[in-house]
Amino acid sequence: MQRIDIDGLALHPKQDCAVDAAPARDEQLYPAIVSLADRIIVAWEDRRPGHTIIMASQQNDQKPCSFLLPQRISEALIDRSATYGKGHGVARVALAQYGMGQVLAAWADKRDFREGYDIYSAHYQPGNKQLFGPNIKVQDSFGDVAQQWHTTVAGDHSGRLVVAWDDNRDGDANIMLSWLEGDSWSDDFAVPGASGTGEQSHPTIRLDRDGNLHLAWIERTTIDGPTQVRYLFGKFIEK
Repeated sequence: MQRIDIDGLALHPKQDCAVDAAPARDEQLYPAIVSLADRIIVAWEDRRPGHTIIMASQQNDQKPCSFLLPQRISEALIDRSATYGKGHGVARVALAQYGMGQVLAAWADKRDFREGYDIYSAHYQPGNKQLFGPNIKVQDSFGDVAQQWHTTVAGDHSGRLVVAWDDNRDGDANIMLSWLEGDSWSDDFAVPGASGTGEQSHPTIRLDRDGNLHLAWIERTTIDGPTQVRYLFGKFIEK
């Protein structure tokens, strides 16, 4: 991570700091970052254990350009590791702030090796010894026989929280949404206009201050055909 001063249109590097101070070894990839009022949280893929895991660290609030010892977010499955090698794979963590200083991490997770990747999440636990809480599956049970990829997360100050991904359960690559309802995730929702014939993938989502959902994704009308960036606007309707 590098602190940058902004002077008009010029950017001036101010202070360069390692998120993980350990000597470089193997690969750390695809970082995600979120900024809270008094700290920064960074998460990434980490391949140092011999398989890919999700790691995270938070800024040491006593030292602005230093980070606390990184912790693992994706859970270790001891029995699986003993039988099937060093461990299962994970991919592409996303972070989003919601509510009052709350954060969700979500990623694609291959702990159920028979069907490919699923979507899992964990909530930030400020003040706790463990930086993030238990892993919770986001997708519903109908997605267990399919593959999910390219996780993205959005939250707002009211506490609303949404996760999106692309999903092949219906034979095409479709954009799916799930939102937090109390302590559990909703049934998955195939987005009209971003599902159906063709391939819809690589979503990115944002919630604005009014709780409206903004969705962009990559669309192909035919396999290996040209791509086009598409956009949809959505509004939550209270039941």
